[in-house]
Amino acid sequence: MAIARPKHIHLKSLRSGDPQAELAVKSTNLLGYRGVRWSGRRVGKLGLTLAKLEIEPLNEKQVEIYKRKKIEAENNKLERKGLDLNEWSVERRNYTLVVEWKAIPLRGYEKPVPDFVLNKAVQIAEKLPQAVFHVEEFQVREVPLPDPFLVVSYEGERYWIEVWDEKDFERTM
Repeated sequence: MAIARPKHIHLKSLRSGDPQAELAVKSTNLLGYRGVRWSGRRVGKLGLTLAKLEIEPLNEKQVEIYKRKKIEAENNKLERKGLDLNEWSVERRNYTLVVEWKAIPLRGYEKPVPDFVLNKAVQIAEKLPQAVFHVEEFQVREVPLPDPFLVVSYEGERYWIEVWDEKDFERTM
């Protein structure tokens, strides 16, 4: 079963004569107020900039549903292969599989990004130089389990009290 791709939302009425859109624009530009809602969401300088650039972002709720379903599908696929994640981490004691969406800053990102995507990022950055971009990647990876320490600090002092999940450290009461 294919997971439905999120659809774009249309911000063009922010550019037209919509009175609520005009109020959002004026209250943001003149007053710095960003609490005006348009189509159920707060509209600030970024939303107004996207509207002016005619960039239609993806529907946020549909993106969240897509991301959740992608994780569920991968977990189901691993289970069909006979890999129970709970059992697997017990067998591998110090490792687990992580199925997640990870945000990676675009600055320094080394994997290919299509030109049409970079073009939109450049258009936004030219209008909003302080805008921060990141890439959300779907990842399935093996990661070491944490090697947890209990740490206590007080008035500038810090002590490591105990460690667990580590055979080489002695357990004391």
